[in-house]
Amino acid sequence: MCSLVSAHVMGGLHCSMATPPPGEAISISPPVDFVLGASACCMACVFTNPLEVVKTRLQLQGELRARGSYTRHYRGVLQAMVAVGQADGLRGLQKGLTAGLLYQGMMNGVRFYLYSHAEDMGLTAQPGGNVAAGAIAGALGAFVGSPAYLVSKLYVNHVCSRAESVT
Repeated sequence: MCSLVSAHVMGGLHCSMATPPPGEAISISPPVDFVLGASACCMACVFTNPLEVVKTRLQLQGELRARGSYTRHYRGVLQAMVAVGQADGLRGLQKGLTAGLLYQGMMNGVRFYLYSHAEDMGLTAQPGGNVAAGAIAGALGAFVGSPAYLVSKLYVNHVCSRAESVT
């Protein structure tokens, strides 16, 4: 089994059978951190997207109507998940997945990339450096990811409002 020891400047990974000496950290380049961070968050998004769809449908049911003048299609999370699954299938539970993956990949990829740069520059070794690097990386990641977040919310809201008008 290979362990990741270092990343080549040109982007290629070197794999060595040797493990680093005790106490020595494995160095991963910022581009590799971007890919690994984005991939991990996108995998999480695949599993949590059905909950996001159900949450949005619960929030939007009857949103534009007076209280009590609409039929409540969903009475809870589990019942809503079953109802959406029965009505729309697995594809219905994964509505908006593409936009969610774009958002998660951009936001978290940028966060990991920038934090990795801060580590390479030695900023995290300074007192308070971890907090500062994390705050800056998180803020810039959120800034870069916010347009994709808006697209994902608009798409899910549009799909959910169409689904409500059909039922």
